Amino acid sequence: MQKHSRSRKNKICFPSLLAYPVLAEETGAIGGAEVQLKLLSKKLSDKGFNVSIVTAQSNHETSYETIDGIKIIRAVAFDTTRSNFEHIFRFVTSLWNALRSADSEIYISRGSWQDAGVIALFCILRRRKYLLGFSSDVDVDLESLNKRNFFGGFLFRLAVKTADCIIAQTSHQQTLCRTNFKKSSIVIKSIYPMTERISKKPLTPIVFWVGRLHREIKRPDLFIELAKLLPNAKFQMAGAGIDEAYYRIFRVAVDSVPNLDYVGAIPYHRIAQYFADASIFVSTSPREGFPNTFLEAWGNGIPVVSLDVDPDEIICEYRLGFHSGTFNQMVQDVKLLLEDEKLREELGQNGRHYVEREHNIEAIADKYVQMLQHVSRV
Repeated sequence: MQKHSRSRKNKICFPSLLAYPVLAEETGAIGGAEVQLKLLSKKLSDKGFNVSIVTAQSNHETSYETIDGIKIIRAVAFDTTRSNFEHIFRFVTSLWNALRSADSEIYISRGSWQDAGVIALFCILRRRKYLLGFSSDVDVDLESLNKRNFFGGFLFRLAVKTADCIIAQTSHQQTLCRTNFKKSSIVIKSIYPMTERISKKPLTPIVFWVGRLHREIKRPDLFIELAKLLPNAKFQMAGAGIDEAYYRIFRVAVDSVPNLDYVGAIPYHRIAQYFADASIFVSTSPREGFPNTFLEAWGNGIPVVSLDVDPDEIICEYRLGFHSGTFNQMVQDVKLLLEDEKLREELGQNGRHYVEREHNIEAIADKYVQMLQHVSRV
């Protein structure tokens, strides 16, 4: 049994290179993994763990600050457009130094191709515990993995193989992990802090979309097309993108639709109000894990109309909206909900009850505590 330093007892580090905007309440291309990190790290800190987060900003060397009582350690960001040895070496060295500075007993990363293997190797050589969480079904898909560059693919396989514990979001991810990697995993669901009540919806229903403005991964173009086909309805979308060329094309397209309001990039701490005002949430993503936006929608009593994604088929099983399957059917599903206020409210309330029961922040945080205590003893 490994002996632990007293100074490292109950110290946990979350390496998450894209988390800084949500931690600092800035605008940016924020994903569900980063939102979950913020919620979980704060809750574990409240439960007595010494939590640090390693994140990145492009123009900073390793430096430190404290946000909500949690130590933030900044490392150099990985630039996917640069693959030369000098840049990779600088990235790895900076990340390694940041991990060492955290000096934690347990390191937990989630769904990052670039840094997972570096973190795993660090934990092997420094004799620390490493926990790997999946943030998308893509993480456990061999075809997607094989398309990555050798550096990223090799290191991610190393992370999966050597992790002391693997955390899946859904039973589907758990099955894929066992089938594709021959590794067992545990399912711990995403968390959502419920509000006391839902604000009253506007008289005119709003169909809402939010996500990263990425043509292939989120497919915002389909939401624009949906708004065109339902010109008498009110549509709203929010999000940021990092591809300037696509963003210019996107703005031309979105500005040409009179009934579609693009509100730009919204910091996470302000996005709740947009969900509170919306009546229907639409997902056009081809693949996800368990979208945080689904929890935001259901927590605010909003049904979800999803084109392709239905994690563990819960939308259909618990009547939380519609899993359309085709674009034409999605148009019909949204149209039905716009016309039937009673059905909207029924499916929305089903969603709220589901989140209260299955994604309770206190109950799931306790599962993390039990897991961390078990891993620490092994």
